[in-house]
Amino acid sequence: MKVSIIIVTYQRNELLMQCLQSIYAQRNLPQPYEVIVIDNDGTADVPTPDRENIILMVEKQTTNLGVAGGRNWGMQLASGDYLIFIDDDAVWQSESEVSRLIELFERNPTCGAIAVKSLDPNSKQIIEMELPHPDKTYARKLDQPTEVPYFYGVGHALRAAAIQEVGDYPARYFYSMEEVDFSLRLIDAGYQIVYDPSITLYH
Repeated sequence: MKVSIIIVTYQRNELLMQCLQSIYAQRNLPQPYEVIVIDNDGTADVPTPDRENIILMVEKQTTNLGVAGGRNWGMQLASGDYLIFIDDDAVWQSESEVSRLIELFERNPTCGAIAVKSLDPNSKQIIEMELPHPDKTYARKLDQPTEVPYFYGVGHALRAAAIQEVGDYPARYFYSMEEVDFSLRLIDAGYQIVYDPSITLYH
């Protein structure tokens, strides 16, 4: 399996359906690929995709694992070489976003994580606070893949081999800052984190 797409969700069924539709619309992905939904509330109604090339797993939890714990559970279930994460309230901008994530990994074997650009769905403007660099003015001007010090969880991708080397997200961080912890461990292990502003989602 080349690609696993992981979503952690909690009481957002309508938004989750939109997120899934944007995933199922992706083109030029290695076949088959898997979609893993970690339902931290246990109430999501997730329809089975009508295509044989998509393997869907829905894991309903009896207790809320949090964001970090939910991602860790998804990573344990995943069999892909590349793990793509998207929040349940986000959608991919176009049908080529995930395929370009894969291409970037395969061009750069030292890349352990990829950060993507977040846009406001109404204004279509960059969400500045989600730019993966402390200098937001610098980050706004980037127009090509660039090494950055961290990524945000809303939309990102991880190399499975890097996860095996550095370990899981810190589950003690129920929500927020788990990505920074993971980013520092990636860098310490010799991996790059790359921000590609051409790969975009609405959040």
